[in-house]
Amino acid sequence: MKKITLILFLLINIAFSQEQDYTNVFSNFDSIQKSSLTYHTNRLITVFNYEFVKSKKDSLREVTMTMKLDSIGKFNLIYIEKQNIDLQAFFTTLLEKIPSVEILNSNNKKAVNEFITCKFKLYPNADVSKLNAAIFEKETDTIKAIKELDIYPSFGNFKKNTNKEKSLNEFNKNITKHIQDNFIYPEYAINNNITGKTFVYFVIEKDGSVEKIIVTQAHPVLHFTGIDIISKLPKLKPGMIDGEPVRVSYGLPLTFRFK
Repeated sequence: MKKITLILFLLINIAFSQEQDYTNVFSNFDSIQKSSLTYHTNRLITVFNYEFVKSKKDSLREVTMTMKLDSIGKFNLIYIEKQNIDLQAFFTTLLEKIPSVEILNSNNKKAVNEFITCKFKLYPNADVSKLNAAIFEKETDTIKAIKELDIYPSFGNFKKNTNKEKSLNEFNKNITKHIQDNFIYPEYAINNNITGKTFVYFVIEKDGSVEKIIVTQAHPVLHFTGIDIISKLPKLKPGMIDGEPVRVSYGLPLTFRFK
């Protein structure tokens, strides 16, 4: 028994000590969706989680950061909030290992010099094998598009309706009201006449919580309003397929303009 335990211990440590090769991770362009900025940022967050577990840090972290996709397709860290400044070197070093990518923007043209702001959690005890499977698209617990669902997510005050169209309309209406109730135009943007349209993407988990908030397009100072609004969403009733809760992606534009 001791011998088996020792072998398992050695195998685990060998796996943790091996440096992951990400050369081919960000080169899968077999669909428009897989060449989008949000898709690759989502996968990049999974890479962050995988490497965070390997680094053997012992506390859960909630991170908000801004990256820039430069003219040669490299992700660069340009901002991380103060409470996680000790992770700056961790992210910078890891992003240097990620190869250049060719990503399409909303107009299906090559994205260059684009900013991405995201908020996500790093779990020190996450399942490494599941994270690895997600990185290389071999996972079974995939994030579903909202159109794939049998029952759409809903707010706690809304009784789920068997009419899918009505149910989705009600969910969209509640999201819109939440945005209107929590929208604050950034003072810096007002003072500097900054306008634009951002795109906000997030994942509704199986328990109804919201994670992996990603904001793209327009000036990065506008991104933080989107992050703040979605962070304030209440716990939702999750989407369902075949009677089981599933992870669901949802995205919407957020426009900043002066009236």
